[in-house]
Amino acid sequence: RPKKTILVIEDNEEERELLRLVFKRKKIEVSTAKSVLTAFRQLKKRKFDLILLDLSLPDGSGMDILEKIKAEYKNRVIITTGVGNIKTAVEAMKLGAFDFKTKPIDFPSLIASVNKAIELYEQYKDLKNNKDDRFIEAEVTKSFGYPSITLKELEKIHISKILKKTNYRLMETSKILGISRTTLYRKIKEYRLP
Repeated sequence: RPKKTILVIEDNEEERELLRLVFKRKKIEVSTAKSVLTAFRQLKKRKFDLILLDLSLPDGSGMDILEKIKAEYKNRVIITTGVGNIKTAVEAMKLGAFDFKTKPIDFPSLIASVNKAIELYEQYKDLKNNKDDRFIEAEVTKSFGYPSITLKELEKIHISKILKKTNYRLMETSKILGISRTTLYRKIKEYRLP
């Protein structure tokens, strides 16, 4: 798979450079922007797997950017801010932000959040590109579109897909999934799968 890409939108040069170095070390290609204007220039040039977005920018608010990109980047924007409050966090999440991090940034937590967002997006793309099962495609689109798809929902969809693929042969399904039959039985019961 191609290298993952992140756009870091941060006006503070030191923080922007630190974030660039952290993600470069994680083998993620990083582009940067220091304002609303430069962010939109970057977004016109190319698509990104994830956006790290500071809310306080010199020429406007990160919320303005989030509002404009919410359809295309739903669940792929992580907000970073030094002026976080519950109201702002809720508003950002309603606009499709994946997570909300306050500064100073806890890097292990941020990296975990970035990895999770990218993993979910990759799984979403993989399942959406699977044209042989329209039901799963519809479920993924429905789940991902409101308000975010959880790992449990993705797991349920994936188990359902493998069950159908094996004609509901549990032994074969558990081998493909790499889980025990006991765990598979528990998941089938938990997710109320046929």
